Amino acid sequence: MSDTVLVVEDDNDLRDWIVYELEADGYSVQAVCDGVEAIQTAEISHSLILLDVQLPKLSGFEVCQQLRMAPNTADIPVIFLTACSGLDDKLTGFESGGIDYITKPFSMTELKARMKAVLRTRTIERERAEKRLEKYKAELAQNLSHELRTPMSIILGALDIMDHTVAQKNLNELNSVLNTAHLGAYRLYWMIQDLLMVNKLAQKQVPAFHSPTELLNAVETVVDQLRMKYATYDIKIEVDVSGAETVYMLHTHLTDVLRHLIDNGCKFSNRGGTVRIKVVSLGKNGFKILVQDAGVGISPDYFDLIFERFYQIDMSATRPAQGMGIGLFVVKQLADLYGGETTVMSEEGTGSVFSFSMPPVPDNNDVHNLLYPK
Repeated sequence: MSDTVLVVEDDNDLRDWIVYELEADGYSVQAVCDGVEAIQTAEISHSLILLDVQLPKLSGFEVCQQLRMAPNTADIPVIFLTACSGLDDKLTGFESGGIDYITKPFSMTELKARMKAVLRTRTIERERAEKRLEKYKAELAQNLSHELRTPMSIILGALDIMDHTVAQKNLNELNSVLNTAHLGAYRLYWMIQDLLMVNKLAQKQVPAFHSPTELLNAVETVVDQLRMKYATYDIKIEVDVSGAETVYMLHTHLTDVLRHLIDNGCKFSNRGGTVRIKVVSLGKNGFKILVQDAGVGISPDYFDLIFERFYQIDMSATRPAQGMGIGLFVVKQLADLYGGETTVMSEEGTGSVFSFSMPPVPDNNDVHNLLYPK
């Protein structure tokens, strides 16, 4: 399949010459004569755009800036063609998103050579990106299958033991086996719920709802669940919610935030460590939840990456802390949804402190009347 080139040039003779030469070399060429038509014509199928700077209606710099802001044209490389040879003009061209700058008059040999260089670079970058994506997809598939298989194995194993226990009429052992089955079932249930929530958040399908929720009750519920989950790891969970009040956040959204932050702290803490949860009331400024773990810490290089969807510092199946890499993404997205903020403070070897802060309920008459009916 030949490369498709869009030529944007208002000089008829020059435009026809470029089109003729490129088509002779096997390129598929489209040509337009002004900036507005260039924006309307450009699409993701174009491999390259040759863009004159001095155009009717819109300058080439303005055209390039608009192309860079549109998702379907943002990655198309642009080579500027212009009679302006000053340094300021060239800098403006690169700042507006151009990848190369050819001064008129130019030789066709030079133009073709530069085009080939740009297209070759783009091909190499695409191949590298595709390889990285394929590697990531393979690791993610392996990770997800491992994470889903583990709780299912727990449930199936517990059921086998229950079947054997009933057959032996040793009913006293059933309670512990039932607890094991419940833990596995809940773990699988939350994985499925988290995957559904991630998809909705990514598609912007989750609305904020400022309903009154008792923070203390939500914290205690989540902590009780996680204490049971990490009982065999001897993880201690300390809670200080002395400043807790009613908060205005959908209950399920609040428990999602608490569950992921506290679970993350337990998961990355060393065996026998302590996870500390502190809720700070900010009065009229809302509240803040702090979760401190006793883990290995995080390098500052990863502070932004750990909040990305499915990102994990270690993606291998043998990593010490298991998970799908979606918990912190959910926390960050919900913080943004409600106008809050999520931050991390950490040093390698000293553990981490994650914070989730929420502003007060918005000053909105409709919300106020809903929450405080007369």
